[in-house]
Amino acid sequence: MDCRDKTLVILDTNKIRSNFEWESDYSNFEPKGDLLKLIDFIEKHNLQEVLFLGIPDIVLKEVINARCDNFKKQVNRIKSDMKKLETMPCCDFSQVGLPEEDFDYREFIKKKIDDFISSKKFILILELKKELYAEVLELLIEKATQKKKPFNEHGRGFKDALIWETILNFEDINSYSSVFVLSENKKDFDYGLKEEFKKKFSKELDFEANTDALIASLENIYGLYIRYPAVLSHLKTDYFEDQLKQYLTDNTDIKIGDFKIKDIQRIDDIIDQDIEDFELKELYGENNFENLKKITIIFENDNIEYNSEIIFDPTINEIVTLTYNEREEKYEGN
Repeated sequence: MDCRDKTLVILDTNKIRSNFEWESDYSNFEPKGDLLKLIDFIEKHNLQEVLFLGIPDIVLKEVINARCDNFKKQVNRIKSDMKKLETMPCCDFSQVGLPEEDFDYREFIKKKIDDFISSKKFILILELKKELYAEVLELLIEKATQKKKPFNEHGRGFKDALIWETILNFEDINSYSSVFVLSENKKDFDYGLKEEFKKKFSKELDFEANTDALIASLENIYGLYIRYPAVLSHLKTDYFEDQLKQYLTDNTDIKIGDFKIKDIQRIDDIIDQDIEDFELKELYGENNFENLKKITIIFENDNIEYNSEIIFDPTINEIVTLTYNEREEKYEGN
């Protein structure tokens, strides 16, 4: 799959367990709030193969620890309350079952979280390799003493700094065209960090504090997937590429050589101007044009790039007609 399709959203702890919304039930891991919004967005629009959620390992550990601490506090609170009431003649706690001392609640909670993450193939755990620990620790000490971001002016911010180094050392980062960090601590991830990321990976990094604003950005990136999933799915097949090559061979002067579709830029419904510009009434008769789509793509043949607009009938998956022109500038991708 082309990396231009893929996006990685890296989540901070405050976006995974906001307001302790799931702490009412420890028997399962069922996230709510911001994490659930993102999961629902991905699954609703079938974006599991292009949109990924990255959870740094330290964030996952923090979530597990906080959940375990809350569980232990609630059990201890129940025990304390029972002790206060057990001498009352109206209270009988003999049938109340509480965890035994040997119950490994940490392992139980960790397994529930691990099982949930394993069931969502688009959720990735970003781990810092052990062989990088010494090098990263030295960097963190230097940044802390010099009060560089994400450390604050008092040298605090170890967790954020470790998240940042995990991102910088994520080997698959170049598999993604767009990378976002979703965190309420946006102020700790400043312009200097964006420049550090850009210098290392030659791509932009976007910081976002508001999940709804992030989803709006994702809707813009994946508009074609959301509005025209079936059409886009066909356009991404080898079969369509063969269709296009055959159409160009039969109807143009292009001699097909080393050919590939470089980008699918737009899918639009047909408008009256398209019917006139493409002379569709002559080509297509007086049929209903409502099902036709105008596809805007860039293709390359023998190192020459072309812009092309294709009139496509998705009811029969056929090219009706097209126009093309040679590009003046090389396409550099998204």
